[in-house]
Amino acid sequence: MSSTVFLSVEEVLRIHSRVIDEFGGDPGLRDRGMLEAAVAAAEVFLPINGHELPAGSAR
Repeated sequence: MSSTVFLSVEEVLRIHSRVIDEFGGDPGLRDRGMLEAAVAAAEVFLPINGHELPAGSAR
């Protein structure tokens, strides 16, 4: 059983907001479609290619 946990788009956006609050920067999102594609690609690409992230790195 895989220990990899994938983040949703909404989780990524919440993390981004928290980082911006703490460190500053541009709170905007340039292209939501690209973010959605990146999130989906991780879920498809890693299992197909037999990659497993180290425990705890994707939590």
